[in-house]
Amino acid sequence: MWIEKLEIKDYRAFQKSTKLNLSKNLTAISGMNGVGKSTILAILTNVGEISPKYKTISGTQFRGEFSNVIMYDEDFDKPGDKVSITFSDLPENSEKYNVVKDLEFRATRQKSIKRHYKYHKILGTENYKRIEDKEFVTRYRLIPKKVEGHNNEKKIEWPSLYLGLSRLVPLGEYDIAVPKKISPKIIPEIIQAHSEILGENLDENTKFANLDIGVSHLKSEVNTNYYGFKSNSSGQDNTGQIIEAVLSFKILKNELKEKYIGGILAIDEIDATLHPAAQNRLIDWLLKKSEELNIQIVFTTHSLTLLEHLKLSNLLCK
Repeated sequence: MWIEKLEIKDYRAFQKSTKLNLSKNLTAISGMNGVGKSTILAILTNVGEISPKYKTISGTQFRGEFSNVIMYDEDFDKPGDKVSITFSDLPENSEKYNVVKDLEFRATRQKSIKRHYKYHKILGTENYKRIEDKEFVTRYRLIPKKVEGHNNEKKIEWPSLYLGLSRLVPLGEYDIAVPKKISPKIIPEIIQAHSEILGENLDENTKFANLDIGVSHLKSEVNTNYYGFKSNSSGQDNTGQIIEAVLSFKILKNELKEKYIGGILAIDEIDATLHPAAQNRLIDWLLKKSEELNIQIVFTTHSLTLLEHLKLSNLLCK
């Protein structure tokens, strides 16, 4: 299953009704700043979620939430009908996934509690204690409308992930980093993907770890015989998080078996911190994995060389 068409109306940069056609595998979104590229990604990943018992490699849920990506503006963000989405290749038992071919979303404002986490080092140890802070906020949410075959306001049962720009902040910008283990079963494939995309010569002693830095995502870091986690570049971390997100769908496919119907992954500014050659290899790897795992991948980019690569590879549609 995948999203074939998207229509946005009466929201920020999309005051006039705007219709977009998407690809089953890779869709690149490019344009000047302020045209709503991140808004599109937030809308697409807002449509789906699956049971929280299924986790990504980094331990997060397969779930998108519009209000976690787009900050609410009380002066301009009004409630009402905003989005229409058309799905393609629906499963035969579509009612089990709470999905219909055409689904509309309305915007609503809700009072909510936002949680922030910080870590404080425990004196005399190498351990950290996590402290939770709560903040009362107004959330601007996109809620599915009730239609025939979808008589509820729940998201569809379809795994979705969003990778935002916060993944690009270098590890050195944070005060804490608490390592979280990665299953050794998936590490060889992570190493292979890193080597394929970045051209790194990673040895058999290479270790990977996700570092909890007290924000909504974990940093993906590489540790070798020659350098440690603290020496990782933003490009290595960026690539690592993308690799882990994709391979999380592979693990999920193995867990769900015949119940797996694919999913959607959105990546904001995919080219950031990466050399043009690495950008091209990343896109080639993503296309391969998209076809293999039935993942619809949508990303934004400012890279002209990457767009040229897509064009030369016959992957770019206007």
